[in-house]
Amino acid sequence: MLVEAAVQNGATFLTERSRGHRDQSRPGRVPRLLVTKKTREMARNGPRFRKIHRMQIQHTGGCRIIAVDSPNLIWAKFHNDITSQLQYKCPHLLLRYKIPEDDKMFADYVMAPTDEETYARARIIKFHPDEKNGGFFCLVVFLDYGTCDWVHSDALAEMDNVLFYNPWQAFAFSLFGLIPGEEFDQNGVPRKLATWTEEQLEILRSIIGSFEKFSIESVITLKDRVKEEVYPFKLYAFEDSRKIDIAHVFAMQCRRAGYAVEYDQKMVLGSDNRLFPLNFDDEPMLDEKSLPLWKRQISSIWGFTVPGSGNRKTLDEGTVRQHEYVAPLPAFDSKFKLTTTRPTPLIRLYDEELLNKTYRNPRYDGLTAFLMMSTNEESLEEFFVMPITSKSSLQSVIEEIGTRTAYNAIAELDKFSTSLDAFYIEQSCRVPLDPKITANAIIDGVVQYGIHEVSQNMDLSHGRFRRVMLCDLKLISEEHCDIHSWVVKVVFVDFGGSDWVPLNSLYQIHTKHTLREPFCVQVCASNLVPGRVIPSSLRGHSKLNEILVKVLREIVPTTRILLGNLQVKKGSHTQMVRGSVTGRPNLMTLTHMEVKGKSEALEKTLVEHCMKAFLAEMD
Repeated sequence: MLVEAAVQNGATFLTERSRGHRDQSRPGRVPRLLVTKKTREMARNGPRFRKIHRMQIQHTGGCRIIAVDSPNLIWAKFHNDITSQLQYKCPHLLLRYKIPEDDKMFADYVMAPTDEETYARARIIKFHPDEKNGGFFCLVVFLDYGTCDWVHSDALAEMDNVLFYNPWQAFAFSLFGLIPGEEFDQNGVPRKLATWTEEQLEILRSIIGSFEKFSIESVITLKDRVKEEVYPFKLYAFEDSRKIDIAHVFAMQCRRAGYAVEYDQKMVLGSDNRLFPLNFDDEPMLDEKSLPLWKRQISSIWGFTVPGSGNRKTLDEGTVRQHEYVAPLPAFDSKFKLTTTRPTPLIRLYDEELLNKTYRNPRYDGLTAFLMMSTNEESLEEFFVMPITSKSSLQSVIEEIGTRTAYNAIAELDKFSTSLDAFYIEQSCRVPLDPKITANAIIDGVVQYGIHEVSQNMDLSHGRFRRVMLCDLKLISEEHCDIHSWVVKVVFVDFGGSDWVPLNSLYQIHTKHTLREPFCVQVCASNLVPGRVIPSSLRGHSKLNEILVKVLREIVPTTRILLGNLQVKKGSHTQMVRGSVTGRPNLMTLTHMEVKGKSEALEKTLVEHCMKAFLAEMD
């Protein structure tokens, strides 16, 4: 009976055609089945530009919601999107967008500003003449954000060819199985087209805004996914290990509010999912007077325009060059003047004023909250900690949910690392340090900072470019004394730890990246072990320091927030002594350390464990 009913309803293709039989009504054509495995090719989009494809999504996975335009148009991104790699961050060489002679700009791909310092991939979908100043006001959709905005054509830039070969990082989908209320006549024919209302959209936005983690679930469809722009998906939110169907919750809340919305749970095929329009205009309104200057023209922070000579067009015409750097790069940083006594800009250091104002917490008797960083150092003078600002609500955070404060501190570091990557990823922003000036400054004990590019075979999860302090210098080969045989001892001021790196992997640091104090500081933890509790016969023993370091690593947690008394080490805080662990800037002493909630200080436990381990080693 079910098979006969399916045949009568025109569903015979699910039985015969899905087995690979040809459709006799269309000879020579193999019908598309449920999953279309068609290799995408870079097709031309008109005579001027290529076409940037949307992602083919045929699987289930976690995502984050970035925009909600209607229940049938939700924009999302996967967690591994590469949006930051498909942008222009200032400084960058721009080429002004040239309006076609026939003024046919529709569907052109351009780079449009999302803010004054960022240009992102976009596509022109509508334009309106600017009768006062000339040019056009263009409505663009940002391919990697799923949003639309009005921008003047004078603020647009050409897109590099390499950016055409990555799909849209934002994808649009429709909530599967949702139907707005419809009115039917006595014959079952809809009286008017069902639409989504503005009130229903606000309900959906409030529901999605109350969750953080989402997952999409693919739906079987008979449509060609290559040509489909809005996919039907099931959307789930996760909260306290619960899986919540967003469409179901949306339909229930709409009914409670008096709006007729149906959730068809019997719908199986994505091709049966219908798309309904909005009953209001959601297109951004063009207000010419309110457009900021950087949306009307390319901002001056990107540089100046090099005009052509006379009527003859040159290769430089329309190119926007940077104020910050010009070959041979003497103006990479216009605010810094290089001298032999100050070869690099100086990063802000920790001092008593900064500690009292930002880090010391009066609620805990002036102690500073910090995280112990896990490094490979083997000396009590080379432990690294990450101070946490006193603005954090330590009263509730340290005892119960200390991991949240730790997560926020690491997240702030990751955000800063991302800004470094976005700046120094540009070839023109990577200015090598002068080998001769750098070497002489290290020998003379001059404090220097730079940017180190981490090797590709190392962990890049926390950034590719990192701020470092230069401490020492040596040659790999004394027989071949050239730049490639010089290595420098650097301290990673934001992550802690030190390493020997090639001198030619270090770049100049820009002044704007020295304004933020280091995320980590080096502390001398030897003061945690009072000399009076160590027998005089054991002081200075070769095994004592090794055991102290080992025990300290074992008993001090790296995942808990600690409280300690950090003091600026006098005399060497702003000096550099080559090859000395304790002769570096930004060095502090740690005279007290405790874990919140523990009844005794860690230094007492440290001494007890140290003596036991030392005596066991001696036996």
